[in-house]
Amino acid sequence: MLQLKYSKGVFSHESAVMLHWLSTNYPFVYHLSLPRGYHLFNAKEQNIRPYYMEKSELSDEYIDKINSWDSNPLRVTNLEKTVIDMLRHKKPTPGLVDEMLDDYLSRKDKNIQRLEEYGRRFNVGKLIYERVLTIVK
Repeated sequence: MLQLKYSKGVFSHESAVMLHWLSTNYPFVYHLSLPRGYHLFNAKEQNIRPYYMEKSELSDEYIDKINSWDSNPLRVTNLEKTVIDMLRHKKPTPGLVDEMLDDYLSRKDKNIQRLEEYGRRFNVGKLIYERVLTIVK
């Protein structure tokens, strides 16, 4: 219902972590990325944590379409963009980033090359090196 109401919104951050099964944590609010200039009214009352981003960060390159638990299509940041967003996030739920990285590294569909590229693109290359590449290489 949320994406029908806010068609330019993309589930991201902690909501994307949950939707990609990168954690057992269920966020108490919906984390939704929106293009800059698109402002929600009453976001807090709707349990939405909005993130306003450049339109380029919400391009098809970074978005996957997955099914909700009810088989409804959802737009969500892809695995690697989700990892990047969480590494850039100032105040994630304690322990969530560690769990997410462990689960990401154990997945067969991970794309380390894309993660490295995104890390350079979004200025978290050093974190990617320290938290991921030292483990997989």
